[in-house]
Amino acid sequence: MNFHFSLDKRDGLPPAARFAGYLLQAAVVVTAVALLATCSSSPSVLGRVQRDNTLVLATPNSPTTYYLGAYGAAGPAYDLAKRFADELGVRLKILEVPNGHDALTAVASGRADIAAPGIGISEHRPDLRFTPAYEEVSSLLVYRAGEAVPANVSDLADPAFKLTVAPGFAPLMHKLSRSHPGINWTTSSERDSSQLLIDVARGKLAYTVVNENTFNLNRHFYPRLRAAFALGKPQPLGWAVRKRKDSSLYQAAIAFFARAKADQTIADVLKHYYGEHVAYNRASTQTFLNNVNSRLDEYSTTFHRAATATGLSWQLLAAVGYQESRWNPGAVSPTGVRGLMMLTIPTAQSLGIHNRTDPHLSIIGAARYLSQLIKRLPASIPQPDRSWMALAAYNIGYGHILDARKLTRRQGGNPNSWADVKKRLVLLSQGKYYQHARYGYADGRVATHYVANIRSYYNILAWRSAQDTLPAQVTQPSVRSDVAIAQ
Repeated sequence: MNFHFSLDKRDGLPPAARFAGYLLQAAVVVTAVALLATCSSSPSVLGRVQRDNTLVLATPNSPTTYYLGAYGAAGPAYDLAKRFADELGVRLKILEVPNGHDALTAVASGRADIAAPGIGISEHRPDLRFTPAYEEVSSLLVYRAGEAVPANVSDLADPAFKLTVAPGFAPLMHKLSRSHPGINWTTSSERDSSQLLIDVARGKLAYTVVNENTFNLNRHFYPRLRAAFALGKPQPLGWAVRKRKDSSLYQAAIAFFARAKADQTIADVLKHYYGEHVAYNRASTQTFLNNVNSRLDEYSTTFHRAATATGLSWQLLAAVGYQESRWNPGAVSPTGVRGLMMLTIPTAQSLGIHNRTDPHLSIIGAARYLSQLIKRLPASIPQPDRSWMALAAYNIGYGHILDARKLTRRQGGNPNSWADVKKRLVLLSQGKYYQHARYGYADGRVATHYVANIRSYYNILAWRSAQDTLPAQVTQPSVRSDVAIAQ
């Protein structure tokens, strides 16, 4: 940007005119400098996020925040942050940290834009701002079945009750120690609350403290876990943003939470992750784990090979097999369907399976059939909803899923969401709905329970194999050369 004025004596102007010209030149230069300064000034925090096309989320790896699932990144905190990033029109980048305390530190130091620590919102961090809560959780004292059980906080002063807690629970323990001197507790700087909970389940630790959402998820995987009582008041879970004069990102997060609460986004996300665990049954879970140890090994090689051939998860196929027959190749349904994966005669014939009672052929056929159903569904349905709908179709028939999706769309729901579709699938048992459905009556309650059970078994297998608590033969199967898998 160049500005040039010729105001010397050769212009023939009187002194007063020349002085006015100098004033004008100075004003123009000042204005230009101010304009250039404005153009080169730093953008707001929100503007910088949008300019860089990246929102950085600091969070620990845990089932209640963020983890890598069968279909990519997942977790309640991750899902909400991903929706926020999508609203901003930027990509979400994960900064994985060891625990919730480190997530807060990452935001305070500027290494991340937001933190989803998975621990209660702290009122003692003047360097941070916290969003409204997306969930409230109680802190539970957890132990392993067979250990002595304290009746209340006062009992924790007994030296026999030694607690080990994650750093995020240290403020709570300090507060309890002031009102109940003598509580025997230590902080683990190396393990987060989920890892400490697993240590309790395995008998390596006697007691720990975790949030109730962490307990509710993990007790499904480790049925010997027990909760004694809640410590303190329920704590809100939210995001943390670095405290600055510029609050643009914080205000955007506040607005996002207001919308997400109003349109049920938060409720849907929490139900997606916790809904299948509400009807927890300790006895059936223990029976399942007993069968994992006693039956699964015999068929694990075929589950792995079928999964490799079809691109499906071996844990998902094994979960289907358990739901269908309890991994019993001699099982017969009330309607006469037979085999480990309960293939009907027409389905087996269409898949080229000549002996559906052979457990290995049954697994192969079922894997190919489920893969076909997944591919057959409309491309607009994302994972994992796509797999849940395919499983429902495996149980109740593909046509009824089409009817349920059509009814979902008609009622203003999302036909690509299993959470929405399963509500309408249940309605297909009522005359006023199935009489207008192309494929007629369907007992959607059976199909939704079927999918919920498989999801529970799948979650247990996936989580425990990730924690290396499945038998070695199951996680590292030998190759069975006499079973071929054709596409």
